[in-house]
Amino acid sequence: MRDRIRTTIIIVVLLLVGCSSPKMSAPAVVTPVQTTVSTQTDQAAAGAVVLRTSDFPSGWVAVPHDSSADGKIDALLASCLHVQSTVFSYTAFPVYADAPDVSMGNGATAIQNSVKVSRTSLTPTAMSAVVESKLWLTCLSTAFGRDLFSSGTGGSVLKEVSTTRLDLPNLVDMTISTRTKLSVASHGVTAPLYVDVIVMRKGRAILLLTFLDTLMAFDVNMEQQLITIVAKRAETALLGAS
Repeated sequence: MRDRIRTTIIIVVLLLVGCSSPKMSAPAVVTPVQTTVSTQTDQAAAGAVVLRTSDFPSGWVAVPHDSSADGKIDALLASCLHVQSTVFSYTAFPVYADAPDVSMGNGATAIQNSVKVSRTSLTPTAMSAVVESKLWLTCLSTAFGRDLFSSGTGGSVLKEVSTTRLDLPNLVDMTISTRTKLSVASHGVTAPLYVDVIVMRKGRAILLLTFLDTLMAFDVNMEQQLITIVAKRAETALLGAS
């Protein structure tokens, strides 16, 4: 996710150049429930849930997801939330599937989606407690700010960052929706970058969707449509991961 956000920020910087030229407590962790699982069954289920290129209208470009850069922001979130980094990492989920990363407008608008399935309810339940806590909003802002601007990005400066909850319906066991707004300045001009993070839980599975857009928030109708697609697939495909 981080590399796509960095690319989007660089695009924002280019737009700006063009325009300017002539202590809170940690969340509780619920006791897990042990289950017997089939890795092959879970893998097939996860792959059946994620978004496909056919879910998007013409004009969107899809590339294979590169998860190699995901670890840093996971570590920043875990540190801020006072939880182990495995709550967010793939190591806690032996089964996962990533949808292709899709974008349009040279990457200025982008979507990422993944499904992770744990062997027990421990990690999904712990992650649910984390994202439902008050700290989640604060730590999203902190993690995005530190990760993306720790050493500067294309000469840009982060002027302000804030995260709020989105009022989206819950279509599975749990849905937490947030929007982080980053105000990016370059050459005396400031423009917004929006990152919507949707975390859903279905049984032993966590469904993640990230929507990025520049200058204005991601289209709410398309966002809701894609969330609904993933949730409906999860209700059918993840019956064995309950």
